[in-house]
Amino acid sequence: MKRTILALALTAASISTILAFKPKTDYQPSFLEVMDVETCDTCTRVTIALKHLPNYWVQLDALEKIYLIADGDTTKKYRAIGAENLEFEKHIYMQESGRHEGVLIFEKIPEGTKVLDYEAEENKPTDNFYGIHLDEEEPEYPAMIDPKTLLNTKSAERWTGLDPDRYPDIPFLTDGGSTHIRGKINNYSPLCDFSTLKISTDNNITGRKDVNLGEINPDGTFAFDVKTDYPQFSYLIMGNSGKEVFLMPGDTLDIVTTTLTDYTNTGNGYLKYFGFTGEIDDATIVNTLSDVIKSECGLDNIFKDYFAGRADSIEDAIYANNEKLSRVLDTTIARLPELLGDIEASTFAKDMLAAHTIGLIADLEETNEMYFRHKNQPRMHVDSTGNISVDEFRTLDLKRLFEPRKQHNRIIYSNPIMLCANNTLQNRWQYNDLFFASTGAADGTLNPHLMKKIDELMSDDELKSLAGMQDFDWLRLLKLIDADNERQTGVGNCFAAQLSRVHSLVADKGVFFTPTRESLQKIGRQTSILSSLVDYPSLNKALYDTYAALAEEVALSETEATPKSDFCMVNADKNADVLAELIKPYLGNLIFIDFWGLGCGPCRTGMINQKHILEKFAGEPFKVLYVADDSNVEGCNRFLDKEGIKGEHIYVSTDNWNRLSAYFNFTGIPFGVLIGKNGELLKTHFYLDDSYGVKEIERHLSDEQ
Repeated sequence: MKRTILALALTAASISTILAFKPKTDYQPSFLEVMDVETCDTCTRVTIALKHLPNYWVQLDALEKIYLIADGDTTKKYRAIGAENLEFEKHIYMQESGRHEGVLIFEKIPEGTKVLDYEAEENKPTDNFYGIHLDEEEPEYPAMIDPKTLLNTKSAERWTGLDPDRYPDIPFLTDGGSTHIRGKINNYSPLCDFSTLKISTDNNITGRKDVNLGEINPDGTFAFDVKTDYPQFSYLIMGNSGKEVFLMPGDTLDIVTTTLTDYTNTGNGYLKYFGFTGEIDDATIVNTLSDVIKSECGLDNIFKDYFAGRADSIEDAIYANNEKLSRVLDTTIARLPELLGDIEASTFAKDMLAAHTIGLIADLEETNEMYFRHKNQPRMHVDSTGNISVDEFRTLDLKRLFEPRKQHNRIIYSNPIMLCANNTLQNRWQYNDLFFASTGAADGTLNPHLMKKIDELMSDDELKSLAGMQDFDWLRLLKLIDADNERQTGVGNCFAAQLSRVHSLVADKGVFFTPTRESLQKIGRQTSILSSLVDYPSLNKALYDTYAALAEEVALSETEATPKSDFCMVNADKNADVLAELIKPYLGNLIFIDFWGLGCGPCRTGMINQKHILEKFAGEPFKVLYVADDSNVEGCNRFLDKEGIKGEHIYVSTDNWNRLSAYFNFTGIPFGVLIGKNGELLKTHFYLDDSYGVKEIERHLSDEQ
């Protein structure tokens, strides 16, 4: 109440200067915007707008901890002394407008001040203002390629639709390819405490993921290469913001964007603008038009409108939404030639835009089905005699699901360009009911869906051969599964099935198979089986490349030579410095680093499961470092305190998190690293909460004694 009285009293002061325009800022946080600054005889008034999504909250620090710094006066802080229409240390929820305006009143700043910084004592650097220019107006948006211009160009040859016959193989696959990304981030300041861009790319054939890091120059410019084995949509992260971009091997992407935010601008991921300049190549066309085509097809809110996971009866909602999505798919496929047919672009660019648009619908259909599987997750049990049993579990009626969308099976499932459609569709294929059983059969791994299929499709005599897995007829089983899928859904041994099986064997090779003669024999057998069912040369190449790589590792291990490592370091020197500083206080100990985040369920579960292991090694020269980024320190600490998680708890900045993920090339968490007492890297992808992890710790501790 005292603050309100003080603020009202100060508003009566005479105003000597009024800025009639919105001032230019070098950098401003995502939740706060300066509208204008008024200098008065006795004070300085700053009108601000709090910003967020409707019904989300924003909180300001205590009034006495907020201040201004005038240019050239870094030792003097001009304290906040009052406010209008603002509350402090309290959640302020946004209305439908997503904005809440108020006034902060500060001590009087010196006359002639041209630039101000706004800071709060408890803020992270990214939550402050840097460079509020009192003599400059906020500039207009920079010139960018206009989507309407591209849509209105005319091509000599009309595009009539997405045709899988154009892709008998995967001609767009470029092993070791890259996309060159360059551009400018407006309203950027090095003081905001992030200086890196991060983009992760995938190869969903081999399972390889790569973290690509770019350096932001002090003026906001950047240029770096991104590993891109084939065209794909990926997510570009800068500070607390990001945007999906389409990457094309060999192309250059010229980006212009800003740190300014606008929560009404969902198409740009809440950035005020994000666009493209430079030459118009395939990457630029797809990036510029993908959101436009999505909107023209009425797909802007597709996930919100048709996601079944929030329904009371998930199964009923999946069938109902599937009917609706099938009609949306019909309309979209019919509409695409009208939208794309005459524009001046390559056939591949049009195919890519079509695949992305169709992929949005297909991905949601698959996501609904995968959500049901997770809700009805079965368990396998092994008794003391080695017999395997599976809990009863429900699966969806695939015939009922596919009937209304069956006419489009070929475009979606027998079309290699769908590999590029978005960054989750292949994952959905890998783990949904349609292909999940055959991916288990691909690498000889029993999962509950595979066990159920075996029981349904094979005779009692054939089931007996399960006792000897080496002699089991996996090829016959895969053919039976394909035939059953074809009968129920019209989708048998198609590109999606072949891709999912190849990925299962090739990607798991590095995780589950150690370089031994036995592993080599198993992968050789499975490679031969899968190859006989593969119609695409590029997929077969991935199979035999994997076998050859494992054979080389086995040969090296038998000669006790050091095997080649695919451990990837980006900007290794600079990022190694971050790691060196991180482990410096703990050298002399065996060190396990567990990279985690509060929103990651497996991370939290793993930390809880590791508690007894930390107790087991208490008193030993062994340190466990739990490392998270500093985006939610308070929430992380609440979890750690509640669960009594011991160990060393370390929070790193966004930049340092990016550097560490690039150094170790991890794109998902939890991710574990084991480091020796002298700082040497012993293992990546190391997990403590299993018997292998404990044995490794014991072995290294005994070796060091």
